[in-house]
Amino acid sequence: MLLHRVKHVPQTSFDKIALYSGKGVTRLMSETSHHISKQDSQQPRYFRGGEQKVMKKSLSLLLAIAMVFGMFAATASAADEKEAAKELTALEKFEVLKEAGLFKGFGEDGDAQLDATTTRAQFATILSRAFSLEAAPEAADFTDVPANHWAIGEIGAAAKAGYIKGTGVKIKKYEPSNNVTVEQLAAVLARALNLPASDAAVDGAASEWVIKEGTLAAALQAGLLPAQTDYKVAATRDLLVYATYQIFVTQGVTYEAEALTDKKVKVTFSDGTVVEKELETALELGKATVIEVLYKGTKVNVTVTYNAPEFDAAATGARKIEVKFNKAIEDTSKVTLTVKRGTSTIALTDTKWAEDKRSAVLTASNKFVTGTYTVSATGVAEEALTKDLQLETEKVANVEILGDVASLVNTPKQDQPIFYGAVQVGYKITNQYGENITNVTSLNSSSSGGNVSLNQQTGIATITSPSNTIFILDSSISLTLIHVQTSTVITKTLKVSPEAKVTTVEIEKLHGPKDAVLNSDSAPDSFMLVINATDQYGNPVTSPATLSKDIIVSASNPYVANIKNSIVSGVSRATFETETIDGVSKPVLRLATGNTNNSLTNGTSIINFIPTGPNAKAAQFTVTVGTGQKADNIVVYDSGTIAAGEKTRFAVLVTDPNGVEIKDPNVLNSGASYSGNNTNPKGVDVNASFAGNDGKFKVVNGEMVYEFTAPNVLATHTLTFFTAGLKNVVKTFEVRAKAELKSLDGLKTDVYTAIFKNNTADSDLELKHSSFNIGDQHGRTLSNDDVKALIADAPAAGKYHIFVSPESTTTNVSVIADEIGHDAKVGKLRGVGKGSSSIKFTLVKAINAGTDVAPNYVWDTTNIVDTFSASFRSVELSELDNFGIESVGNVYATNDTGATLHADYEKSVDVFGKTNDGKKVKLPKSEYTVATLSNAISITNDKKVKGIAGSVAGVNNEVTGKISVTVTGSSVTTKTVEADVKVSNVNPRVNSIGLDNIAFTPDVAPTGSVFNVDAVTDAGSLEIKDQYGVKVDNTSFVGSSFKFGDQSTGAIQLYIADIAGVQANSTGGANVTVLPTSADFKVTVSSGGTTKTVTVEVQ
Repeated sequence: MLLHRVKHVPQTSFDKIALYSGKGVTRLMSETSHHISKQDSQQPRYFRGGEQKVMKKSLSLLLAIAMVFGMFAATASAADEKEAAKELTALEKFEVLKEAGLFKGFGEDGDAQLDATTTRAQFATILSRAFSLEAAPEAADFTDVPANHWAIGEIGAAAKAGYIKGTGVKIKKYEPSNNVTVEQLAAVLARALNLPASDAAVDGAASEWVIKEGTLAAALQAGLLPAQTDYKVAATRDLLVYATYQIFVTQGVTYEAEALTDKKVKVTFSDGTVVEKELETALELGKATVIEVLYKGTKVNVTVTYNAPEFDAAATGARKIEVKFNKAIEDTSKVTLTVKRGTSTIALTDTKWAEDKRSAVLTASNKFVTGTYTVSATGVAEEALTKDLQLETEKVANVEILGDVASLVNTPKQDQPIFYGAVQVGYKITNQYGENITNVTSLNSSSSGGNVSLNQQTGIATITSPSNTIFILDSSISLTLIHVQTSTVITKTLKVSPEAKVTTVEIEKLHGPKDAVLNSDSAPDSFMLVINATDQYGNPVTSPATLSKDIIVSASNPYVANIKNSIVSGVSRATFETETIDGVSKPVLRLATGNTNNSLTNGTSIINFIPTGPNAKAAQFTVTVGTGQKADNIVVYDSGTIAAGEKTRFAVLVTDPNGVEIKDPNVLNSGASYSGNNTNPKGVDVNASFAGNDGKFKVVNGEMVYEFTAPNVLATHTLTFFTAGLKNVVKTFEVRAKAELKSLDGLKTDVYTAIFKNNTADSDLELKHSSFNIGDQHGRTLSNDDVKALIADAPAAGKYHIFVSPESTTTNVSVIADEIGHDAKVGKLRGVGKGSSSIKFTLVKAINAGTDVAPNYVWDTTNIVDTFSASFRSVELSELDNFGIESVGNVYATNDTGATLHADYEKSVDVFGKTNDGKKVKLPKSEYTVATLSNAISITNDKKVKGIAGSVAGVNNEVTGKISVTVTGSSVTTKTVEADVKVSNVNPRVNSIGLDNIAFTPDVAPTGSVFNVDAVTDAGSLEIKDQYGVKVDNTSFVGSSFKFGDQSTGAIQLYIADIAGVQANSTGGANVTVLPTSADFKVTVSSGGTTKTVTVEVQ
């Protein structure tokens, strides 16, 4: 609601505008300019009234007018903010004002009488009384106001103040008995509030005088009155209610209006109310626009300017860049901030957005070096925003000796337990950003007191007497520190003073894992108190040993939360440690627990710190441990058709008593029953109607599921889920026949159907079983793993195979390899002529052509399971455009420069082109060259990407490299494309385990045979891959241990279920004796948190 025009500052993303000013101009508290790109900013402006006297004057005016209509003034109170979401009616506004004491109403029932009117004489009287105007009968020079008129003094006073004017032109009249009209009311409001005249057009019938005067338009623009069709009619009480309410709820209120997008505006009022509005018409870029929003039940006008997103960036630390936007980012999850130096992408360890979403701090994994860096922001505008920065290598900016005293240090000798042969003083080195770099900076030093040793980690300079002498209290020594590279020299004279002791302790914060909340589920030692301690000289004390010696720490309730401690010389002392917190090395004290099960308990525990230094000040910190999540309610969703013996998943939604979803499977798998160490059950128990249930809760593709192996019995079964909150759900499901391959349902969408024509193996198209959509007898499309378990390279019981054959007479595409099986058998097609050919795929099953005693399995090509045909097209290079690079995947760059890596760590660079109808075609390597644009990777002769050992700094880090591919074929214009490549020095770890069901034939009774890890590795189908996609060589197994492709070691563990007599279960040495009479059982192979469960089929 604008009461006057507002000064417009160009290129401003939000305006903070006064809604009420008694002087006719916009009054800002102050005006400052903070440059963020081209943005100018203003201090908040008031709705109406930057000065208290003006606000009181405006309210007094409305109250005075209201008196004529049966109102009286009283103390004002805030309107109900809950009504901000809807516009109040006139009667509802009246009730709010009545509740506040501003309206009284008529009669005993306080009737609003919103249609009541008043005379001009009554109006003048109230104006005079409201503003304590002295009677001025001589100023009432109107021809129709006689000297004996009852209101002549008040009419004159209001006229003298300029609030009222006559109605005549040649003959000056006042018409005291006539009712006040809407336009007259508007004019009085505008004059009394000193609103600037407005020449804006007014829709509706209005007198010429009020249009010329500009007061009606001013009052309407200010929102004091709603628009009318006729402003000449008598003003009714409801208009006074409207105007009074506008001033009542907005007096002293400021706002900030910000265009989040061209169609979405956010308005933040100074009382904390936030209103967001979607616009039907887009805002014009750079133009200040008045829009209408609801505030506390009434419409107010605000001005907003939509500017194109911009940002500025500056280094704020040796590894930090702060990015500031000229407007808040509505959804930061859609914004990607990157930093590059040349073509190399800088690895970031953290991107931290400010609460107002107007800025973010980027933290790089390594310190910046001198050069030009480019910061990019995508997802903010249609095109990426960029900013170039000139950064410099970190340098020493300041060396400081902390304090003027050198405190004595006891250096006991064999015959002298107290011998002050050394003194200490703190020192600090900072870089150009003010960051403490003491721990990474070397200095030269000297002292008149003796030899100097500098501890970079603690920032302590220790001066040791060169002879068998002690330092004398109050004597003076000098200390000089020199940083050679910057020629920085600082010398200070220090007074030898008593031994330093910790005197003050400040607990900075409770620090824990990112986004974690301390509760009874938390691991105690993952949370720590961050400590700032000083000695009596004001020097920081960071040495864990000194802190443990000088501070007595206790917990009021150690069973809720205690602190980590240890026994030193028979005394229990707090165990302080040093941790890097927010990039800075800090002393910390980890939490612990007095409970025997090492778990925290819901409640509070006060941690008391008592320093033992002179004039020490004790400190406290209250640790609050929240209630951990406890499974209360569970919903189990349907899974679809379930076949015997297959891995089955039910999606579940488990919530705690507060309705919050539990996303940690460990909580759910912890069980719901009181037993053993489970004295505080929080999870879910699952009872199955069938034997051998191996189910567990786990997260798959971001969704919580209960995964189990379906029983082999074809029947209706149940799973009953019992939560720790004493609720249960029964899930009934039917198990159908074991899945068999039944249909070939075409190629998957990502399979190439166009082949490069050059009649060489380099461009052959390979087809695997994973290239097809394959269905079972239940009408389901099976997963790759399901198909893999049923398809085979060679005929065997229950196994399937796919044959490939040409179907059309054209031979543009030839079949080079005509069988598709489990792994070794891969179909291959070759482009030999330009054009298309039809290829037929036939699914067959193995049958026993021998006897039960002497089985002889062959592929049954007579009783075909299913067939389908697809057209493949052979194309030439001239038909291709829009070249690209297939994802290379993560590349391993070991930190061990002497390591020998498996060749599979080298990743093939595969390039494709597209035909004019969008078909992708793999190019042979002869048609392109590959170059590296990064110092972290190299390109091999056979065009593979190889990580360079030692090229990624630090441990467990990742950088982004880049490769460039140039298509150089003679029949195409040279084209160059680039792609990012993730390069990591994270050591190989198990990422996936593949294993088929194991057929195990024990020796004859009674001895049987031992099933152990050798039976698993000898089965032939075990396939372990690391995160780089490199398989573990099964010949590297020695017992349960194996070697990754970089020769680092790993191990597997076995969990054997459904059979008695298992020894050393859940270890690499798990084993069980299997007899010929034994039933099938389950074995779970696990390594590094990855598991695979299969059935051991006893033959």
